[in-house]
Amino acid sequence: MKITKEQSDWLKIIAILLMIIDHIGVVFFPEQPVWRIIGRLAFPLFAYQLAVGFQYTRDRKRQLTYLMIFAMVSQSPYMMAIGVTLENLSLNVFFTFVLSYAFMMLWAMKKRVTFAIALALLFLTLPAVDYGIYGILLPVGFYLLRNHPSLQVLLLVMATLAKAFVGSPLQSFAIFAIPLVLVVSLFKLPQVKLSKWFFYVFYPVHLAILVGVSYLI
Repeated sequence: MKITKEQSDWLKIIAILLMIIDHIGVVFFPEQPVWRIIGRLAFPLFAYQLAVGFQYTRDRKRQLTYLMIFAMVSQSPYMMAIGVTLENLSLNVFFTFVLSYAFMMLWAMKKRVTFAIALALLFLTLPAVDYGIYGILLPVGFYLLRNHPSLQVLLLVMATLAKAFVGSPLQSFAIFAIPLVLVVSLFKLPQVKLSKWFFYVFYPVHLAILVGVSYLI
């Protein structure tokens, strides 16, 4: 899955559109699974972009800080949109990416023992983040296999089917993100000029808008 920067930017836009569809289904049409099925394609695209971005980020500590800040900013609109309460608390996908990024940093710094200990703690504690262990480790796997596109594809298929088997059957549709990436990679696409902050800010803002609209109607 080797793509150019322009293709990568377009994949981010596609992922955002898929995420919007997913969240519209959550907020307004929870009884209609087709919205969630379409939305399943979004997370693998975001996970892949996180791994690609990690390779080219010069200040990884600052990037991790940004992820944590927006994780905290996004939690309230996430809880209102998804219907999360303190009794069934789960953390939004930015927290998932914070943990993914931390694992990638440990590996990049060659702290293999710390990485192994953190991995063991991950399976022991099962943190209540969006997409769970699947969501945390998929970007890490994409990063570790960055020079082996075919293995990245195999990883996505196997991890997604495992996620579907253990209780999230709709997640199986995420494997259709693979042909989506392949199709985008075939075209020479024009450059899209978007601020890097757009992708950070959009998540909490669009959730807040959906919540506001749901109250109005």
